[in-house]
Amino acid sequence: MKKNKYSLSVYILNSEIPGNFFGSAIPTTVILSWGGGMIALIEGGRDYTSPEIIKALNELVQS
Repeated sequence: MKKNKYSLSVYILNSEIPGNFFGSAIPTTVILSWGGGMIALIEGGRDYTSPEIIKALNELVQS
């Protein structure tokens, strides 16, 4: 990260990723609740800038 002067955040896991978080496609998006439960597993690419997805994600954050 330093060598290439990247400024984005990098997170390191402190445990293994549960096997059910892996889909059969790349990319796979996993949406978790605040308590850590899986809300959605979405396989394949999505446009996360679309108004519909932004609205749905905002609703999830507020619930």
